[in-house]
Amino acid sequence: GLPVREMIGGYEYWVREGQPTENDEGPLPRTFDPQVMVVRS
Repeated sequence: GLPVREMIGGYEYWVREGQPTENDEGPLPRTFDPQVMVVRS
């Protein structure tokens, strides 16, 4: 088996949380959206 992650919010939130993404040309830069990131104190 392959490791998997539950995608609550789908692809949009995957990208907004800064998870790795790529297109036909290779990996895309990771950007983090503070509105959807988990706040750790």
